[in-house]
Amino acid sequence: MSVNSVPRQAVPLAWEVAMAATATLTFVCCLWLMWADVTAFDDIQVVIPVGVALVLPVLAWLVLALVGHMKYPGWRRLGLLVPIFIAATVALTWAQVPGRIGWMMSRGAMDHAAAACDQLDSGRSGVPYKSEKIGAYTFHHVERESDGACQFDLLKHYPWARSGFLYLPNGSRADGEYGHDYVHLGNSWYYYRL
Repeated sequence: MSVNSVPRQAVPLAWEVAMAATATLTFVCCLWLMWADVTAFDDIQVVIPVGVALVLPVLAWLVLALVGHMKYPGWRRLGLLVPIFIAATVALTWAQVPGRIGWMMSRGAMDHAAAACDQLDSGRSGVPYKSEKIGAYTFHHVERESDGACQFDLLKHYPWARSGFLYLPNGSRADGEYGHDYVHLGNSWYYYRL
């Protein structure tokens, strides 16, 4: 041991509790983001509120990790949970895993709804539309288009964020067509976003 080094201490309970609290808050924020993606496929508008909610736990984690690194030999056991949660969430949402899970949970109900699109159709004869829950999704508007497609506009953040699903049995859509970005979900289904 060198003359200037300070002996490392055992990890105190207060530090462990504080680190566990930051990890728990971070985990809750990550779940919030992934649940938003499950219920809206790719909910980009929740990224900013989640980021704001993460500021305090991440700052607290940085301070605790710095103290832990300098003083406590066993700090990594709890100290690495926050970056693991954040990295896993970023990887899963980037790969659209939560959105695909929501789609898989809702696929059967969406197929039935597309078949009954004319009965769900709204807004054409002046009849106000009530929201419709189909699978994991809640829709503001369902409409049969002239080319036979059935468009499902998500209620989430409506009318600012225009996103939803499109059942297109007689063709395909490419990114940029009709001003939307499209994600092909298989068969005749697409997710779209302005």
